[in-house]
Amino acid sequence: MDNFRDVFLKSGLIKLKSYVVFNPTFGIASIAVNGADADIFADGVLYDIKTTKKHGFNWQYSAQLIGYYMLNEIAKESLYFEDLTQLINCEISKIAFYKPRFEEIEYVDIADQDTDKLKNAISELGELVL
Repeated sequence: MDNFRDVFLKSGLIKLKSYVVFNPTFGIASIAVNGADADIFADGVLYDIKTTKKHGFNWQYSAQLIGYYMLNEIAKESLYFEDLTQLINCEISKIAFYKPRFEEIEYVDIADQDTDKLKNAISELGELVL
C-alpha cells in the first residue's frame, strides 16, 4: 500500500480533482465475457496492477489490457446497459501496467497505435461478444 500511495498519490499522478474509477467495468461487453474489470482508471489512463516477480514484457498481460480497452470501446458503442459502463463518457488515451514490486508504471499511448487496425479489431471483437 505504501508503494501505491507513493507512486499514485504523493507523486501527483492522481490529484484531488482527478477523475478516478476503481475496478471499472465495461457494461454489456464485460457481461458478454463473463466479467471483466480493470484495476484503476485515472484521468484518461487505464491501469492494471501486476504483482509479477518478472521484469519485462508479458504478452498475456498486454493482451488482457488491450482487451479491456477494446471492451470499453465496444460498450460505449452499445445501446444496452449504458448504466453499467462506468467509463461511458471517458476517453482512454493510455493503458498502463503498474508493477508495485518494482515501483514502476509502463505506459502505452493509444495515439501511437495503428488506428485502422485497432478499429477493425474492436469491430471484430464486438461481433464476437455481442
